[in-house]
Parts: sequence; structure tokens; C-alpha cells
Amino acid sequence: MGVLTHHAGAWCLVNRAAQQRFSPSPKALLHHARGVLQAACMQGTAPLSGNQRPLLLLPNRNLLVRKLDPSQMWNPLVENHLRATGFYHVSKIGVIRGFHPMLAALVERWRPETHTFVLPIGEVTVTLEDVANIFGLPIDGEPVSGWTDSSNEFVQSQDIAIFGRVPSVSQNAKSYIKLGWVRRIRDAELLDTEESIKRYVRCQIFCLLGSTLFTDKLTAYAHAKYLPLLRDFERIHTYSWGSACLAHLYIALCRASRYDTKEMDGTTNENGFWDTNLTPS
Repeated sequence: MGVLTHHAGAWCLVNRAAQQRFSPSPKALLHHARGVLQAACMQGTAPLSGNQRPLLLLPNRNLLVRKLDPSQMWNPLVENHLRATGFYHVSKIGVIRGFHPMLAALVERWRPETHTFVLPIGEVTVTLEDVANIFGLPIDGEPVSGWTDSSNEFVQSQDIAIFGRVPSVSQNAKSYIKLGWVRRIRDAELLDTEESIKRYVRCQIFCLLGSTLFTDKLTAYAHAKYLPLLRDFERIHTYSWGSACLAHLYIALCRASRYDTKEMDGTTNENGFWDTNLTPS
């Protein structure tokens, strides 16, 4: 099985068993992969070759990609604090624009059993190294885990401790916080004290978690379960955010590959940006 990896500034397909490069050049492989995926998209089916397992495809299934809120600029006064948390690089990425038909074709090629895309040239996948190279997030450290408490008391206490005020939550799901509200209180920070700068950075990170890294179908909200991880500012950089981001992508791709799924959620950003870097212009 092959894995897509970055080596010496160029994308190459590596055989995981033999750890040897394929004879075609990386650029030729990528052009071939793009041609196959685009053809599959146009035909509404993903052709397989050799002894590859056929995929269950429905001709009338059109996956919809959720439109995400565009990212907003952050104040350069907080750059050093963003760097300290490990979220500086991902904050600079801006709006991610993927090729939606190709994303849909990639989802049709996804094999949940192996977490790989099945292509005529082999199996490729998004790796932890890709996440580190693209988003610049920490991939070593403590796991991103904790408890989920959807009570009003928990959400309000965490918000007051982190943002300094009572949150604006979703009327349907009390444990989801409105990202527009978080951006407004972020931009209202005076940045005249160390605590004000830290509140600003926490708001910025929370928006990134909800709108870029761990997106779901509630694109205007983010879950309050991330708040305890941001409470201790000095520990934010110690979590393996890149690993959690990759796990979220795999879960989202597995859900999107189900025949009864009509929308993609978390695949849009990670997979779209990976596709952009994978595909030569």
C-alpha cells in the first residue's frame, strides 16, 4: 500500500512495504491522479483497475460541501503569543478554496477499512506529516481529550473563565457557542494587558477549532468541549492538535463515504487544502 508523503520539497508516492519510490516522477503521478479523479467526477463513477475492490456508488448522490465562514485577520500585536501556542501558522492560512468536484471524487474513493483513497496507481492517504506541513500544528504531546458537559452551568463557567463574559449559545444546542460572538469579543479586547492578549488569543484559537480544524455541520458554532483545553494558556502548545485534526478528518471522510450521506463537513478544509497541495497547477 502506498502513502503520500512530502520529501525534499516534492510530493512523491512511496511504497510503504519496500519504502521505495515508484519509477514515474512525482509530477507525472500527480497529473495522472488528477486526471483519473476528474474523469471519475465527470462520469459520476470512479473506475477501478486490477483486483481493486469495487465501490458502492449511487448515480444520483451529489455530495454538498458546507460553505464555511471566511477567516478574519488577527491583530499582529498577538503574534508572539500565537507562536507560543502553536497556532500561528494555521492562523495565516486564510480562506481555503478546494476543488469541490475533486473532493467529491476523493470521498467516493475513500476506503474506511484502511483510511486510504483507492486509486488506479495505488492507495494514498493524508498523513500526520501532511498535517504538520500544511497547518504547522503540534503533532507530539498530550492527547486532545476530556469530558463533554452540555449543562448551562459548565458552558457559562468556562466562558467566563476564558472569555470574561457570558456566552451566546445556540438555541437548539446549548453546548455550542456562536463563533460570530467570539469574534466580536475578540476584536473588542484592548490588548493593553497580558491577560487581555491571552483572552484575544484564546478567542482566535477557539474560532480556528470551530471554523477550520474541527468543522461540522454547525459551521457558525463551535462546541464548548474545547474550552477546558484553552483555560491554562501555558499548556495549549502541549497538546497534539495535529493528531486530533487528522483523526477528525478520517472520521469525517468515513461518514461522508456512507451511501446515505448528502453533505461533507470536516473534510472540506483539511482534505481541500491537502488536495490543493497535492495537485500541481
